[in-house]
Amino acid sequence: MSVLTQIQWSKLSKRERILFVSTLSAVLYALVFFVYQPRMVERQRLDAQKKTLQQEISALSSTLPILMQKAEGGNRSSEPVLTLSDTSLSNILEEIGRQARMREVQLIELKPSLAEMKDGYEILPIQIRSRSRFFNLGEYVAALERLPRPIIVERLKIESTPETSPDVIAEMVLQVYKGGGA
Repeated sequence: MSVLTQIQWSKLSKRERILFVSTLSAVLYALVFFVYQPRMVERQRLDAQKKTLQQEISALSSTLPILMQKAEGGNRSSEPVLTLSDTSLSNILEEIGRQARMREVQLIELKPSLAEMKDGYEILPIQIRSRSRFFNLGEYVAALERLPRPIIVERLKIESTPETSPDVIAEMVLQVYKGGGA
């Protein structure tokens, strides 16, 4: 810093002044381009993710009292403690879509089929076609299997082509078990 204060600007030639100013501007440009801009992009991505999570939290907090009432009502009845909730197809598809958004998996196609009864349970097959990074797909499948509702992933097919690289296209069939009548 002492070197800069000792420089006598009046003794510098026009060429030296231009070189100094251009060097200083190049350093500032590099600082903005390589340090500041990536941090701003990351901040914007995190802000968008934060807004999405806040929306999901508000949606879940609005349904929490209803779920607590159902849980209290279920504990008072003579039904077994471990029962499967009989939710609608829209709730199941919404949960599948929410898990996909959280894992950055793009759902291309969701095809629910007719439910079938087996051993007192209603089994709902859902065909899914998705596009994502390979590791995100693995996290997504693991998240689906960890859901409180029993879900079995069948016929998982993963394809990668030069057109989709570095993403992969995955096709799978989910067997969603719902508590059903007789």
